[in-house]
Amino acid sequence: MVRWPVEQLIIEERINPLNPKVINIVETWLDERGRYPGPLFVRIFKGGKVTLSPITDKSVYNIVVRRYKECGLDSLTPHDLRRTFATILLENGEDVFIVQELMGHGSIETTQRYDKRDGSEKIKAGRALPL
Repeated sequence: MVRWPVEQLIIEERINPLNPKVINIVETWLDERGRYPGPLFVRIFKGGKVTLSPITDKSVYNIVVRRYKECGLDSLTPHDLRRTFATILLENGEDVFIVQELMGHGSIETTQRYDKRDGSEKIKAGRALPL
């Protein structure tokens, strides 16, 4: 694995609007975590001690796996959540170019690969054409 010095990393920031319910959840979490600069998702030790140490990619994966098993699902990956995000937006009639921006995709073709809608959307669109 290649490790780049921090000075050579270019981090592109993307800002997405959030649902007001999500904002309330994040605000509640920040009240619990403490409103300090640092990572949003941090390690919590047994006994509830909150740190300012970020959780790892593996921690996120393990949390997703634990939750999908609790829901009785066969399998799920964090990337499935991205596909679901895109598909639900498209099912709700959001413009594919807006979905592309929200996903941070450079091309519309990439966004199309995330579209897991069934054929019923095409039928609905065809029926909506005026005669």
